[in-house]
Amino acid sequence: MSNKNNFEPRFDSLHINYPVKERDTESEWWYFDAALDNGDHFVVMYSVNDTRLYPRQPSVRTNLYEADGTNHWLIRKFSEQEATFSREKCDVRMGDQWCVDYGGSYEIYTNIDGYGARLRFTPLVPSWQAGKDGVAARIPLTNVLGAWAVAVPMAKVEGTLFKNGREIAVHGEGYHDHNWATINPAKFLDHWHWGKVHNPDIAVDYAVLIPKKPFNKPMGVLLVLDKDGVVMEPNAKAVLKGDVTVQLLDEKTEPELGLTFANGIHMRGKNGNTLIELEITLKRIVMKEKNELPVSGESVYRYIGNETLTVTQGDKKTTYHSSLLHEIVFLH
Repeated sequence: MSNKNNFEPRFDSLHINYPVKERDTESEWWYFDAALDNGDHFVVMYSVNDTRLYPRQPSVRTNLYEADGTNHWLIRKFSEQEATFSREKCDVRMGDQWCVDYGGSYEIYTNIDGYGARLRFTPLVPSWQAGKDGVAARIPLTNVLGAWAVAVPMAKVEGTLFKNGREIAVHGEGYHDHNWATINPAKFLDHWHWGKVHNPDIAVDYAVLIPKKPFNKPMGVLLVLDKDGVVMEPNAKAVLKGDVTVQLLDEKTEPELGLTFANGIHMRGKNGNTLIELEITLKRIVMKEKNELPVSGESVYRYIGNETLTVTQGDKKTTYHSSLLHEIVFLH
């Protein structure tokens, strides 16, 4: 069951005030990641007002998780005078670092101390945004909102990886989304799980939101697309009806950072004659980042998952197995 969507390049452009007016509540970033054919996983975030810095400021934050377990963490900070952002499309430039929507594909460039990449992301499924304007949640009678635009739910990736000053030609699979907000989500959420499960026929991007109040149930968010369009999208009514459910598995306290989270997630979503069943278990943690700032801040885990996705459409049932990057974010 595929539906047309109404994504426009402006949904992936700058949205918050710039220069930033409310530094402790306004935030916006462009996120890209890629699973590469050499076994490495690459992540870069271009932030207008980096929520993991104090005071907040523009930054480019890069992580390279090598196949052998080596983790490279790099960041370059910028003044607001050194950064420019388009309000027409994704066109972000900070010093010599950038990400740009060229129409039909996105390109990114980052190189910090000999580590980074120049990659092209060519979408394999259509783009998507929450609602008609990218806003996923809005508090009535206020200008407080949170937004999510998945400009590239799944992409073919090709280009050059920079590793210790060396240039390596790479191919792979990738993802790009864009978030902006005018509120600190720590007022409502304890932590969230986020990730994606991508296979040649279908892309599943998900989130599991864990509220602050312990008696509130976790909420699962499923975005499913194929080459024709949306198969299933985040919908609060579907959650209330029980058409989208989430189960947390194997909750444990990780000893180094002392944070408790589920080491497995089971999600189920139904839309018409399409049933999505997804199970993710933690295979290997590749990043632990503790971040306790004077104002807000986030602690983050990233891990490689073991993923089993079953898609049933009418009488046809297909099961996929994969392994990609996932994230758990704790809010302070």
